[in-house]
Amino acid sequence: RVFGHALGNIFLIICICIGLFFAFYLLDNNKNLDDQWNLYVNPFNNLFLYVMGVAIYYNLTDFNVNSNFNITLLIFAVLLFCFLPFEGDFIKIVSGFGRIEFVVLSLIIVICFYKLKINFPEILSKP
Repeated sequence: RVFGHALGNIFLIICICIGLFFAFYLLDNNKNLDDQWNLYVNPFNNLFLYVMGVAIYYNLTDFNVNSNFNITLLIFAVLLFCFLPFEGDFIKIVSGFGRIEFVVLSLIIVICFYKLKINFPEILSKP
């Protein structure tokens, strides 16, 4: 099990490096996203996002978070995600440091939802 986790995390790091290569070297901030769409939708550009989801599950299954802290962090991350000031073409949020900011915020939001403990009424939770 430990070897599998280590191997999975190494794969995640490789995928993050590939994503950074796309964000900082292949995608050009000076061109608009429409002109680079084929490059942006390349599966290797977004592979780290999917691998990160799997890594969250395997690395944080036994990790517990205080509910009040979790909700506060979730609200803060969602507000930042919605109100970060970006100007220009959409390429600004999918390349360079804009990509890192939005990925980190997305990662925080996903982890918060994953660790959110909500007790629904039985009529909703049972089906």
